[in-house]
Amino acid sequence: MGVTKSFAANRVTNFVEIKANILAVIKITFGIRKFFGELVFVFGILLIFIKKL
Repeated sequence: MGVTKSFAANRVTNFVEIKANILAVIKITFGIRKFFGELVFVFGILLIFIKKL
């Protein structure tokens, strides 16, 4: 009884940890995408200015 209870508790904590890791990865991925999107946007503006010159 005690063994199965701790096993279930371990599975739950593992699941929670995995979920937290996935959320962290998603946040980092979105952060990187947003960062690169802003970089591309800035480079696009710079290119337009260079072409106008």
